[in-house]
Amino acid sequence: MPSLRERFRRGRDPGDDARPKALVDDQAEAEADQDDQAEAEQAEHAEQAEDGTAAPTTDGAAQPAARPRRRRPLPSAGALRRERRVLLRDRDDRIRDLGGLVLEMYRQDRFRQDLVYEQAADVVAIEERLFQVDQLLALASSRGRAAPAQQCPHCGAPVFPGARFCASCGNALAPAQP
Repeated sequence: MPSLRERFRRGRDPGDDARPKALVDDQAEAEADQDDQAEAEQAEHAEQAEDGTAAPTTDGAAQPAARPRRRRPLPSAGALRRERRVLLRDRDDRIRDLGGLVLEMYRQDRFRQDLVYEQAADVVAIEERLFQVDQLLALASSRGRAAPAQQCPHCGAPVFPGARFCASCGNALAPAQP
């Protein structure tokens, strides 16, 4: 594979290489999800039109009833940490390449702003995905760690934080110590 310097000298765009695998996988997965969702909606529309269960609208056309969206499960913390490491390495490599590209452009006195913008946009896209992964990692690591519920000292029933009286027995609760 030719180096960044060689590609620049030949006039090839260094951005011709594939985007990071994590970003490509996410885009492909999102496109597949959209395709699946569109097919499911079309099938549901056709089924409701046949059954006559579609809700009529003001203009007389049938509109399907709203259905709940299903949520994708949260990836495991280990998978998120692996993806984060890959993204960090890729971001560091791309930042280093971007610096080398700018230095080589300076040396040759041939600055191509569009090339720098494209490479910088790739770095920003990786950083945005890193932010998303960090948020998911925070959710995954906090999953299952709910705050301990407060209990009434008289009857043992759970009480809401900040409550002054027990909803079960009605006894006054001790004020929370800061």
